[in-house]
Amino acid sequence: LAGGADDELWVGTGEGLARYRISDGGAAWFDAADGLQGDLFTVGATETGASGRLYFGGPGGLTWFDPAEVAENPTVPNVRLTEFLLLNRPVQVSGDSPLSADIGWADEVVLDHTDYSFSFEFAALNLRQPEKNAYRYMLEGIDPDWVTADPRFPRVTYTGVQPGSYVFRVQGSNDDGVWSAQEASIALRILPPWWEAGWFRSLAVLAILLLTIAAFRWRTASLEARNQLLARQVAERTAELEESNRRLEEASLTDPLTGLRNRRFLVQYLDGDLKQGLRKARSGTGDSDFLFILIDIDHFKSINDAYGHDVGDLVLRGVAETLRAAGRASDFAVRLGGEEFLVVGRFTDRGRAFAAAERIRMAISGAKIGIGDGRTIGVTVSIGVACFPFLPAAPGAVDWEQVVALADHALLWAKRGGRDGTVCVSAAEGATPTEVAGSSAEDFRTRVEEGVLVLRMSQPRRPAELPGD
Repeated sequence: LAGGADDELWVGTGEGLARYRISDGGAAWFDAADGLQGDLFTVGATETGASGRLYFGGPGGLTWFDPAEVAENPTVPNVRLTEFLLLNRPVQVSGDSPLSADIGWADEVVLDHTDYSFSFEFAALNLRQPEKNAYRYMLEGIDPDWVTADPRFPRVTYTGVQPGSYVFRVQGSNDDGVWSAQEASIALRILPPWWEAGWFRSLAVLAILLLTIAAFRWRTASLEARNQLLARQVAERTAELEESNRRLEEASLTDPLTGLRNRRFLVQYLDGDLKQGLRKARSGTGDSDFLFILIDIDHFKSINDAYGHDVGDLVLRGVAETLRAAGRASDFAVRLGGEEFLVVGRFTDRGRAFAAAERIRMAISGAKIGIGDGRTIGVTVSIGVACFPFLPAAPGAVDWEQVVALADHALLWAKRGGRDGTVCVSAAEGATPTEVAGSSAEDFRTRVEEGVLVLRMSQPRRPAELPGD
C-alpha cells in the first residue's frame, strides 16, 4: 500500500495494481497488459522514492512508476447493439422479421407472445485494451436496477417476459472504468395473444354488455310474457267465475222447468223498470204503462190426474213456449208457481192491454202440445189483466203488488165466468186510491158493482174435451 497524490492510494494485490480515489471511491486496475512485471505483488514489497516514484515488487520483478505520469483514458466509448436473437438464433431483417432495420439502427423490436426467449448482444467501441471494457444493462419494466454484464460475453437473454411495452438500455465503460453518458437503447413491444389483445377485450366487454342487455331483455320479456299469461289466466278465470256467477244468477232468476223467469226475478228487476215508467208518465214522454197479464191454465189438476205429472210438465213447457212466441221482445214472462204465469208488458200503452191478453189466450188455445207417442193435447187459459199505473192521475198511489192482486181478482172472475176468457180490470174515471183498495174477492165484487172498477171481458168458451174442476 502506497500513497500517490493527495486523493489517491496505490494498492498491490494478487490480481494487479489498483489505484483508489478516496473522495469518490473510484478505482482503476492495472495488470501485466499495462506493463507491470505481473499481476501478483509481494506483501510489504513497496517503497516510495524521493522523487515520488513508487516501487512495487513481485515474483516477476520490480515495477516502478511516477503516479503523476499515469493518466486516465478520457475517451468515453460508444455502445452499440450488435445482434438480436430469438431462441439463440440471430434475427435477420425481412418481411416477417420482428426487426424493421438492423438492430444497431432499429427503433423498436416487435415480438409475438410465442417468442418466449430473446437475446441482445452489444459492444463498446474502445480499442485501447478492449478486454477491459465493462457493461451494464437494464430492461425497463423487468430489471429494477442496472445489471452488470460479463465483459467477456456481452450478451443478455430474457425468457418468459409477459406481453407489454419495454425499453432495453445498455451502457459501457473504457479500460479505466469511465462510463459513457451515451447509452444504446431500443423499444421492445411484445404483442399479447388475441384473447388478451385490447380489441378482443373491448369486443369481450361489448359482447358481455350485449349479452347482459339481451339477458335482461329476455328476462324482462319472459317476465312480461309470464305476467301476460298470468293476466290472461286471471282474466280467463275471472271470466269463468263471472260466467259461473252469471249462470248461477241466471239460474236463481229462472224457472228450471219452463225456462221462464221466476218470482225472484220479478221482485229484483221490476222496481227499476217501474220507476223509469213513472218518470216517463210524469214527464209525458212516450209509452210508460206496464201490463200485468195473469194467466192460469184451465183444468190443470184434471190433466195431472188423467195423464200424470210428466204430461203436466209437458203442458207447462208448451204454454211457456207459446208465451215466449206471443209476447214482444221487451216483455218478460214469469212462472209464478204451479200452473200460474204472469206476462209483464213493459213501456206500452194501456189501450193495448185487452188485445194483448186476448192474443195470448187465443195462441194458447190454438196450440197443440205434444205429450209423447205422437199424441197432442189442447188447453185453455183464464186471464186477468190490470195496468200500472192503475190510476193515471195518481201514478204512484197503487203499487205493482196491488195491481197484480187486482189482476188476480180479474182472473178469478174469468174462471167463475166459465174459463177460457179474459177479464181486464181498470179504474173508473175519478176513482181514488182508497176506493180501489181491497184485498178480498168480496171487496172486488163490491167495487165492480159500485162502478169504481170497470171490467172488460171476452165471451167465455168452455172446452168440452176436459172435465171441470
